[in-house]
Amino acid sequence: MNADPHLDLDAKHLSIVFLNILTNAVEAMETVEEPVLCISVNEIKEKGEIQLCFEDNGIGMSAEQLENLFEHFSTGKSTGLGLGMTTTQNVLRDHGARILVDSKLGEGSRFQIFFKHKRSKG
Repeated sequence: MNADPHLDLDAKHLSIVFLNILTNAVEAMETVEEPVLCISVNEIKEKGEIQLCFEDNGIGMSAEQLENLFEHFSTGKSTGLGLGMTTTQNVLRDHGARILVDSKLGEGSRFQIFFKHKRSKG
């Protein structure tokens, strides 16, 4: 029997998550000579998860920026309120998902989102 992973998600709310991550990546790569943004999706069968990964070669974040990334009104930008990543984390929690972020100043960032999935019969 073949079973495909199934995610029950709210597309409207998740579009906010994806827009925040993609906007941040594009802005982080504005000064990079050859910007690269990789988006991948992987199933992690042993954990019953789908991993969605966004990886860029932008300016990256300092350890302090990374530590405060999900704090209200925390931003490393000259514009914005610093609510985008807080909102992102809250939407993901509402979907039972988790987010991990790795970043190195001057090298880029990687945002990994893990969604629990159900198996659908197919």
